[in-house]
Amino acid sequence: MAFSNTVKHSSGSRTGGRLARLFPSLLLLLAMAASLWMSWACYSELADPLWHLLHLEWW
Repeated sequence: MAFSNTVKHSSGSRTGGRLARLFPSLLLLLAMAASLWMSWACYSELADPLWHLLHLEWW
């Protein structure tokens, strides 16, 4: 009972609590997708021109 009480009090609004619970998982999913894309882009010959274009644009 005490645990559910603290959870109710810690999440201020419903949308804010839902967002705070979803944000770490979304961030982890984004990091996993980015690492997969980076490894694919580094080792793929098809993505080599695209990789150089993105590298020039961001840096």
